[in-house]
Amino acid sequence: MAGELVLPPMKGKDGRSINPAQIVRTPFVAGFKSGWFDFMVSTVHIRFGKDVRDDPARLYEIRQLAQFLARRQKDKTAWSRNLILLGDFNIFDATSRALEALIDAGFQIPEEIQQLPVTNVGKQPRKYDQIAFLLDNEKYLDAPKRAGVFDFFRTIYSDDKLSSYASELRTSKGKVPGNKSSYYRYHWRRFEMSDHLPMWVELPIEFADPYLKAVAGR
Repeated sequence: MAGELVLPPMKGKDGRSINPAQIVRTPFVAGFKSGWFDFMVSTVHIRFGKDVRDDPARLYEIRQLAQFLARRQKDKTAWSRNLILLGDFNIFDATSRALEALIDAGFQIPEEIQQLPVTNVGKQPRKYDQIAFLLDNEKYLDAPKRAGVFDFFRTIYSDDKLSSYASELRTSKGKVPGNKSSYYRYHWRRFEMSDHLPMWVELPIEFADPYLKAVAGR
């Protein structure tokens, strides 16, 4: 299963059907099955809006999307009742209302992911990227086995490799930057690769033991 997520019409205060404002970058969704585990993954890039902690447009998108997926999980025609929502949420920190909007809809962010270092590589660390779960069979699905961040700035564009790329450093106007070290760290390498570090998570897919224990305890 693969497709895009479009918010359905909803009822206004007067009871009439109205079309909600859609997510600016339409999220993709795909279904997978591996071993005992079937799940849907939706990847998002939430609107940033204004550079404030709880921008209303950002909150709206996260809240609408999370609540829609939570309702969809309960639908009898749902492809799977295990949802993984991941991507760039533009969440500033762990106490942001944007993060609360995810939690209020029923999504969980395991401790292993909460403890990961921030993945944006700007001057100001923020918890933009998240991997959140809404699972139907929580008694069978353990917490992620492992989770991490792949820091390609430690391997490809590391600080000690500045001299290797110094001759290539140019501003958008083609000029040599005044402070090569700062430009390399906070601008050039972000556009050469990405301004976000990839997050990853390892999930369990075999639940024979907990299933048999549950059956034996009936």
